[in-house]
Order: sequence, then C-alpha cells, then structure tokens
Amino acid sequence: MDFFKDIKTVATIAHVFSAVCAMGAALASDVLFNFYRTDKKLSYMELRTLATLSRFVWYGLIAIIISGVAIFLSDPAYYLASSKFLAKMTIVGILIVNGFIIDRFIWHHLSHTEFLVSKKEKTVRRAAFICGTISVISWTSVLSLGVLDSVRFSYGAIIGVYGSTIFIGALAALIIEWHAFKT
Repeated sequence: MDFFKDIKTVATIAHVFSAVCAMGAALASDVLFNFYRTDKKLSYMELRTLATLSRFVWYGLIAIIISGVAIFLSDPAYYLASSKFLAKMTIVGILIVNGFIIDRFIWHHLSHTEFLVSKKEKTVRRAAFICGTISVISWTSVLSLGVLDSVRFSYGAIIGVYGSTIFIGALAALIIEWHAFKT
C-alpha cells in the first residue's frame, strides 16, 4: 500500500485529467447530437464527429478506472467507508452501462438515414434521448461529488437524489423527443 500512497498525487492528477477529457467528450457529444438533430438527419461528418467523441469517452473511462484503482489502493478502508466514494462508483458503473447500451444498441441505428424521422426508429430514438440524459446527469453528478471535500449524506440519500434526478430528466427527454419529432 505504501507504493499507492507514494503515487497518489500522480494518480490523482491523471484521474482528474482523464475525467475532464471523458466528461468533456461526453457532454460535447450530447450537445452536438441535439444540435445535429435539428435538421432531422445526421450527415457522415456528424456521425464521424460523434464516433470520435465516443472513443474519447471510452479511453477516458479506462484511464479513470486505472487511476481510480491506484487512488483507492492508497487507503481502501477510508474509501470503503465513504458514502461519497461509494455513490461515485455506483454512478460511474451506471455511466459504463449507459455507454455500453449506446454503443451496442443505439449507435448502429444513428447511421440509418431515417433515424430521426421514422416511426420504426421511435423506440431507439427515445432510448437515445434517455441515454443522453443519463450521461449528462451522471457526469455532472460525478463531477459534483468529486469536487466536494466531504458529503454529509448517506449513500442511500445521494443515490436517491441521483435516481430522482434521472427519473425527472428521462421524463423531460421523452417530452423533448415527442415534441421535436411527433412520431
């Protein structure tokens, strides 16, 4: 454990840098998708941009995990007793699952020329809107928890607020999708 205590500062710098890159790419992707959808089609260049940003998110998440493990191993007992740490890990896990869903079940639909207008694509399009909402809320939640020195709430309370925010955000995403496409 002394090794991890010795490298904690370097691991923390790598962790923050990775989080900034991954979060920036994720948020840019979410914003650009909403900007690109206004003409109800996604061009080849728009799809390439989203694909590049997606790779940045995945590389960033891998770096976050590696540097995060190094930080955790500097004082496992402390981190396992921290509701803030446990909530962050839960939310990062949700980010990974959300990214997997986007990559495996949504991404190939984006290249269909009718994705943004077809009634056949409605379910996947709605899922894309919800996944984008989960992404934005999750990244901002992890960032918020990460910059706070301490959190005086229990794990359950933190996850309860996070889950409620996801629920409200998902409803808003569905309303926006319905209003924008009315299919």
